[in-house]
Amino acid sequence: MRYGQGYYNSDARYDSPDEPPPTNPQPTHTMIRFDRFFINPFDDDGISLDELSAYTVDNLQRMINNNPGAFLNARINATTVAFTTLESCVDSDQAKLGLRKARVMLKDTFRAGLSKQITKIHAAIVAEYGAASAVELEAFPYGRKIFQDSTDEHLNNHFNTLVTALTPHVAQMGPDALADAGGLQSNWTGLYAASTSATGVKNATVEGKKAARKALQHELFLTLLFIASAFPGQPEKAALYMRQSLLEDHPAAEPEPEPPAPPPPTP
Repeated sequence: MRYGQGYYNSDARYDSPDEPPPTNPQPTHTMIRFDRFFINPFDDDGISLDELSAYTVDNLQRMINNNPGAFLNARINATTVAFTTLESCVDSDQAKLGLRKARVMLKDTFRAGLSKQITKIHAAIVAEYGAASAVELEAFPYGRKIFQDSTDEHLNNHFNTLVTALTPHVAQMGPDALADAGGLQSNWTGLYAASTSATGVKNATVEGKKAARKALQHELFLTLLFIASAFPGQPEKAALYMRQSLLEDHPAAEPEPEPPAPPPPTP
């Protein structure tokens, strides 16, 4: 209601809005519906195979690099298996090549961050038993650098040595060092097997292709739920592990307008 439009003895005020407020205003905050948490967002038909693959690679890399206490090992392994199975079902050689490159990238990501995690396990041994102790020598007979220098095919042997050496000392050291070592070995086993696996059958059935994609989408959904349950009330953790933008179509930028033509020369 604007100034000069009020009525004597009415409830309207000169400074009131043009329209009266609703008698039953909507609440400013609406609770999220529970059933939304049961819907798999990765089942969206608008997500292409390329987008799904890009998201999966990024998600796996982030889980490998942010895996304190090896709590994500099961999710890393399950996603890797599903991702590998999908490759055997795609028709396009270009898509197969992209997926193979993605798996090699994941393996390289794991190895790039391995030194830091091995150093943590080594520090736990030294803190408990001291440098050059029998336990340290048993766990690292070739030193820590062997985990950096070893070829892929021999790396698992060094993990075996480390896990075997730590197993009898859980009572004194606690379970963390052994859990970290076992988790690294488990992750490496899955990533190495995936990076060296055969291409697979080229003539997979349509049903087989759909099932492989559905299985990957299911594992990605379980990972989403697992991470959410690990960090309740911390929505900022979603960005640490998951880049939703990789699954979304982004309109192409509009081309810049052509500069105006110069005026014709004056005669």
